[in-house]
Amino acid sequence: MSESVRKSVLEKLANMEGGEADSLLEKEYSNLMEILTNSNEFTKLDHGLDLLSIFVHRMPEKASKDIIDFVDSVGRVDLVVPGGFVSDEYFSIEKIQVNAVGLLSQLRYLAPDTVIDGLFKFCDSEVEKIRVAADKHLGELANIDLNVFTKIGVQPQLMLLGKLETLSQVKIKQQGSTILNILREFLASNISGYRWDYKKVTISSGAIPAGDDIRTLRNRSIQLLKQIYFYDNAVSWQKQVISSLNEATSTYSQHGIDDYSLEMINNDTLVVLRFYRSLLSGADLQIVQKIEHNSYWDFYRSTSGQVSEEALKIEHEISQMEEYKIYRDLVGFEGVFVDWQESLSSSNPDRILNSEERSKRAEKWVASVNNNNFADWEKRVILFCRTESRDLATFPTFYRFMERLANLQPQSTLRLVTGRYEEIEPVLISTLRGLWNSQLRDELRQVMSDWVQKNLNIFSCCRLFRSVAEIDKELFQKITDKSIATNNTAVLTEIVLVIMDRFDQFGAEQLSSNFEATIEQLTALKDTDWASQCGFFAQKGGFPNSLTGSERKVVFTNLLQAREIDYGTEEMLEQVGKADYRGLVNFFGRRLEIEEGLGPRSDYSAIPFKFHNLDKVLSKHPDVLFSKILGWYDGNYSMFIFKGAKLLANSFPTFTDELEVELVKQVEDGNERELEVVLAVLRNYRGETSTYRVCQALVKKLPRNHKLLDGIRIALAQTGMVSGEYGFTKAFEQKAEQMKSWLQSDDLKVREFAQDFIRSLNEDAERERIRADQEIELRKFKYGVDESES
Repeated sequence: MSESVRKSVLEKLANMEGGEADSLLEKEYSNLMEILTNSNEFTKLDHGLDLLSIFVHRMPEKASKDIIDFVDSVGRVDLVVPGGFVSDEYFSIEKIQVNAVGLLSQLRYLAPDTVIDGLFKFCDSEVEKIRVAADKHLGELANIDLNVFTKIGVQPQLMLLGKLETLSQVKIKQQGSTILNILREFLASNISGYRWDYKKVTISSGAIPAGDDIRTLRNRSIQLLKQIYFYDNAVSWQKQVISSLNEATSTYSQHGIDDYSLEMINNDTLVVLRFYRSLLSGADLQIVQKIEHNSYWDFYRSTSGQVSEEALKIEHEISQMEEYKIYRDLVGFEGVFVDWQESLSSSNPDRILNSEERSKRAEKWVASVNNNNFADWEKRVILFCRTESRDLATFPTFYRFMERLANLQPQSTLRLVTGRYEEIEPVLISTLRGLWNSQLRDELRQVMSDWVQKNLNIFSCCRLFRSVAEIDKELFQKITDKSIATNNTAVLTEIVLVIMDRFDQFGAEQLSSNFEATIEQLTALKDTDWASQCGFFAQKGGFPNSLTGSERKVVFTNLLQAREIDYGTEEMLEQVGKADYRGLVNFFGRRLEIEEGLGPRSDYSAIPFKFHNLDKVLSKHPDVLFSKILGWYDGNYSMFIFKGAKLLANSFPTFTDELEVELVKQVEDGNERELEVVLAVLRNYRGETSTYRVCQALVKKLPRNHKLLDGIRIALAQTGMVSGEYGFTKAFEQKAEQMKSWLQSDDLKVREFAQDFIRSLNEDAERERIRADQEIELRKFKYGVDESES
């Protein structure tokens, strides 16, 4: 029995009722478990899981336990993988285990207790991919599926919640992200589901209904979140809990939600707001900001007088917090700067103060600082610097405040910088800028020189020179020398950025010295990330044009090590390549050699899937480019399609007239080697009609029945992306229609080729039509037919 027939039989048995079907499936289950238990071959294990997935729902309790045991046991197997050109990541024990965890998740509604225990167990796995898969599938179980809800309600979610309520404080902290995401799903105000038939998927959604089980699920989830908020004093933890709690206050639709559901959500919102208010006294300023932000929007969206009243109590309490007012002005990226009541009639309720208004407020505060209260402001600044953010650009007002403070109170600020630089690290650069522009520049220069000598704050010292009027070249040289000596890649990258951004302030000699030495050290450290970060600056001014041949060479040498050419790296290559076209082409030739030497399992990608802008440079000289890739051709035609030929095709994403002229010339004047290279290039154009003239030139050049004619047919038959069951049928029919223009050719070989190829395309179209008909019938059996079509 072929594998396709075996799968079809299993699919039919899986949908049949009766003892005979059960008996046959149990026998097949035993056979598959024997393979999964005893085999060490990737192909057999992967195929066994695939077959098991067809009918595993017929024996959920037994299968769920066996799958959990399998995930554990297979992790100790010495796996045998098939040969080929695919990376090991595709043939690994981890992939088998992840697939098995997904199979376990299929039983989440049929054996929820066992599945829940298994998924939580896998959340503790030492293998990251297993942990990620378990987390994903727990999230799927937490989500209330509309189709499942209409049959069994939220019983699986209540079981999962019951499991969470039994976890220890330590366990909840260990799996905090997973648990908070689950609770957020429980509190979601919308419910959705998917329904399949043989030709479509229907997505349905609506507001969560206010049944007793839903109320219970939400109430217990809120209580658990209120409890675990205090499991950790870390602001990051508390903000995550508040974020999950906030889900309970949102409504799916003010117009689509019924009164009972709206009442339920309003009641939950009251509970959450009262909890928020209980936290305000003594809360970290970041928590106060989060509470203010969430409470304001609960107030603004609310249709309940009780909710509005409770939210306004929070506004009143926050308005009495003087320290928070300062924090909100200088740092408050989520702060509310409007009167809540007045905002109800505003056309812009979430108004953010513009930069001018924020600057005025910051100027007011900085003007209030003096020798008598500087100690208080020092504590305040250090506290504000503890604000957690992934985006330093969040605090522009605070940066300006520190720069002005350093400028107006340089003596006190310099003492702060020298004594507590670690605590003000987030605003250190702006503070240094203010001191640099004050009368204490010489004193600051000495402090920075001492830091560089001790390898302290070098990044901040270097970054300073991107934003001050004048660069201290002596100090910058010390930074470069120390960073090279200490292999500090972050600062070495920053050095390149300073040079590119301010290259007009460097003399040619120092530019060459700093730039070459820095890039050479990054090359020695196998670090190419600088190009990703510096690519944008390569477009500024005339820096790339100022590079000498030697400097361009060190750039190319470094970027040979890049595992892939990303957007920023391409920007750098584009600018450097404008001044050295042959160097750029040779660069890609060397990358192809490196990729070849590393072998098929390497993650090194010599040429990107497509260029963003580099094609504009590479397409300038098609004759030179073709000559180069011809020299790289080693006779391995099949691989060359994706190597050198791919580079030329990427350089001409549109098959231009210039490229056509060059390729026709190569066909007419070339030998078989040139013809193979031309054909390899054409294989990258998916049979576009723009390639027809070159293809006809090849047909004319080649003798009848030559082996390369098959390559031309393959190139012309490529369809690219198709859609629908009959996508390939239509694509082949369209190509056959397009090929009819060849029948008008004056050349007999071209007409004969076209006649034969059109006949072949029509045969392919008919085969695809039959295949699609059969596939539709199989899907109708497997997924059913919409009642309206019956």
